[in-house]
Amino acid sequence: CPNAVCSSSAWSPDGKLLAYARRNASEFGAATLSPPRLWLFDPATGESLPLFNDNQTLAFEPNWSADGAWISYVSPNDGGVGVVHLERGETHFYPTISGESARWHPTQTRFLYTLFQQQDEQFVAHLIEVDPVSGETHNLSGEQALVEDGAPAWSPDGSWIALRRKVLDGPDSTPGKQIWLLRDDGTAAEALTRDAGADHSAPQWSPDGRYLLFHKLPLKGPEITLSVWILDVETGTSWKVAEPGQRPQWMP
Repeated sequence: CPNAVCSSSAWSPDGKLLAYARRNASEFGAATLSPPRLWLFDPATGESLPLFNDNQTLAFEPNWSADGAWISYVSPNDGGVGVVHLERGETHFYPTISGESARWHPTQTRFLYTLFQQQDEQFVAHLIEVDPVSGETHNLSGEQALVEDGAPAWSPDGSWIALRRKVLDGPDSTPGKQIWLLRDDGTAAEALTRDAGADHSAPQWSPDGRYLLFHKLPLKGPEITLSVWILDVETGTSWKVAEPGQRPQWMP
């Protein structure tokens, strides 16, 4: 990336292309001050090309569909999540203020994103499943659920979703966000953590689907430090592995 800052890279499922966000330097300022655009790098040829012909299309945080036909991205222009079909150039946009990228199913052409909306006199954040081919959408949080959902992660086989959830009312409500588990249709919701005095986020599945990595932040002192934890989904036990630490990832 000469005269540029490149970040948030993602390999295509077949490993033949690398999508990444690029900020180019210009006569008006350094690269770090430039808005991000998506590029594709072909390691076989060494060539990089912008994903969109229109250089006014800003985007970052690319993610690939399982078949490699679609790329999702966060669109700062429009405020939401966009998806583009690489061959057809077909694009769809889903408005949201979450700032989170889409999360594709590991084997099927559907993805999740978080939608903020008003319900009665308060705002909720619901997990929406989208099929970009059929256009069908499903609210996996529940249409009337008083929750703030986000940071979803599919299990390796796609049958479960781990997420960050804050319940806003009722016996499960807590000041801090907890790690929850849902089936892929939104049923069988279960809290995996119950530490009301801490925020939990960024769950990541181990390749065998047995464990979840996440980070944890105490809401009160004396020391407020992010730490990384592992949770055994089968037994429910968890333990700290690093402090300080955040946004952990498993080795492939």
